[in-house]
Amino acid sequence: MLKNNSLDRFGSIASAVCAVHCALSPLVFGLLPLLGGAGLNERWLEPAFVFLSIAFAAMALAWGYAIHRRRSVIALFVLGFSSIVAGRWIVAGASPLFEIGLVVAGSLILVLAHRRNHSACVTCPVCNSRGTPECE
Repeated sequence: MLKNNSLDRFGSIASAVCAVHCALSPLVFGLLPLLGGAGLNERWLEPAFVFLSIAFAAMALAWGYAIHRRRSVIALFVLGFSSIVAGRWIVAGASPLFEIGLVVAGSLILVLAHRRNHSACVTCPVCNSRGTPECE
């Protein structure tokens, strides 16, 4: 089983990669055919990034909340998740800049939620005094 901090690390990386992908994809995908990389512009790629970011966030943050009860972490998750969903599927097509902005902002909010969750685990006096593996 993955430890909570490992989930936070993977989730932070997945969310950051999602943010970079969404921010740079219009530029990069415009150049891919010239560079012979048109196969990287697959329709499954973006939903896969979204799914991974949200799945890791849900697992890590729910685990952290069960131990530390930090509501701000859950609030950040809900805000980040809502922003990604709104940008990717609700306002999609209305304005590409608005869509990209919402998804990138949501991904960065998930990174922040992971960082707060991770810091709660690192500074947890209860877990550190008992030596329980939940916060490692």
